[in-house]
Amino acid sequence: MRLSPSPLPLVLFAVVLATTSGASGPAGADPAKTLEDAGLTKVGVEYVIAEETEIIRARRDITTAQRELKSAEDDFRKAERKIAQAKHYIAALQNEIDELESRRLRADDRNEHARYVEAIREKQAEIEQAHAERQKFQDDQQAKIDDARAAYIETMYTWVEKAKAVTDKYAELAKNEEVAQAIAVMAEQDKRKYKLGPSRRFASIQKELAKAAEEYQRGAVDLRKEGNVMMIDVRINGKPIRSMILDTGASSMSLPYLFAKDLGIEPTEKDPIVKVQMADGELVDAWQIKLESVQVGEFVVKNVEALVLPESLHAAPALLGNSFLSNFTYEIDPERGKLILSRLKKEDE
Repeated sequence: MRLSPSPLPLVLFAVVLATTSGASGPAGADPAKTLEDAGLTKVGVEYVIAEETEIIRARRDITTAQRELKSAEDDFRKAERKIAQAKHYIAALQNEIDELESRRLRADDRNEHARYVEAIREKQAEIEQAHAERQKFQDDQQAKIDDARAAYIETMYTWVEKAKAVTDKYAELAKNEEVAQAIAVMAEQDKRKYKLGPSRRFASIQKELAKAAEEYQRGAVDLRKEGNVMMIDVRINGKPIRSMILDTGASSMSLPYLFAKDLGIEPTEKDPIVKVQMADGELVDAWQIKLESVQVGEFVVKNVEALVLPESLHAAPALLGNSFLSNFTYEIDPERGKLILSRLKKEDE
């Protein structure tokens, strides 16, 4: 009697194949290869994309750019003091010239008159040199802070865009059923709870970047507390930045005479004279002028009303008031030292 071969080994072989196929995902796919093809690498209990590590490392670049900007700003503050000293020196030279001119006019002797004329020329040459040196120093400092600010903004936005691309990629991967199944299979094989990124560290950095970009777009401007006032950097008529007091109670911007003159602003007889009440209650005459432009942070306002105070008020501070601020809704965050600006839309916009 001839016996037929038992089908049992074939059945067992088929069961083994089915089991192996089930452990590898659909159609016998290797889960590790699926995840690798998706650009995912296992880090701890998370599968993350390679670009995430690049973003985390980029934090150093942003921190470095921030540090360099802060250093440039600190150097600019020191430079302002040196510039102020140069101004006083030039003013003292001018006083000497005025005195020499007075003596020249009273001189009876021709030789004495000539000596005064020569002394005046020497002082004038000294003033010209001091002006040139001060201007070069001022321009150099301004260029440094402008370059540092541009570098920080470029660095920040470069990594904001890259972080967004990583976040978008994670969103796509989260919808990929093959990736989800591959992670589940790997978790079952290794008896661990794996999950798809992003990692907590990346999520934290991405949140910081997004917040920094949002603040910049909204117009978050640094404030510095000096005594009982908040100081802010302002660029007038495209000239180098100047520090001014942020005064939300002032109806207009207010510029001391020498402060304005240093910016190339000199009132003319065509500019109306108005009465202005100072903080101590004193009433003074001031020129009412229009500034071509006033820039705070990245916001620029054209044709801004301002007051130029009389030259006799040497101690008067420069104020950024509502002739500029009224173009925005704003919020002051004293703890973080920020002025948050949002531009108001005009009726014709």
